[in-house]
Amino acid sequence: MSIESFVGTWLLVSSISVSSEIAQEPGAVRHDKIKSGLRGAGQELIEKAKPTSGLALTIDDNGEFKEEKEGEPQVKWFDTDGVLTPKVVPFSGVVRANKSGVFLQADDIPSWAAPTDRYSVILRFDDGDTTISDQIYLIDDKLVRTVNVVTDEAYLDRTVIVYSRL
Repeated sequence: MSIESFVGTWLLVSSISVSSEIAQEPGAVRHDKIKSGLRGAGQELIEKAKPTSGLALTIDDNGEFKEEKEGEPQVKWFDTDGVLTPKVVPFSGVVRANKSGVFLQADDIPSWAAPTDRYSVILRFDDGDTTISDQIYLIDDKLVRTVNVVTDEAYLDRTVIVYSRL
């Protein structure tokens, strides 16, 4: 998929987060559940998202993106170090696509957590314990961003962030 349809400035309108455990099954079955967790879009959560504001996501036609915050948006947030933070910490980076979808990758990822190609998605962060995918897609006139975080290959946090075009 081309990033052309994502180009522009998008304003945060709502967000929702859910957490779950990944079944402790052997080998390939567990790997598939982790892969599925990192690829999950969370579309079923969009209608339950709570209104919030204060974050703008701008995607340029050269594939770069940046975020700008105003106030304190109510969004569960994992920073570029893979840490759950009490406040939104904006970052910038590049938009990348593969057969699984369109993903955001931050610029300032520590070298020890450089994303790998595990799980057939483009990862934003992967330090061996915490793995983050940050996927974007369009539904009607909204940009939907799903941040999937797998910790210790056992826990999944999914945050769905909905934006409208400026």
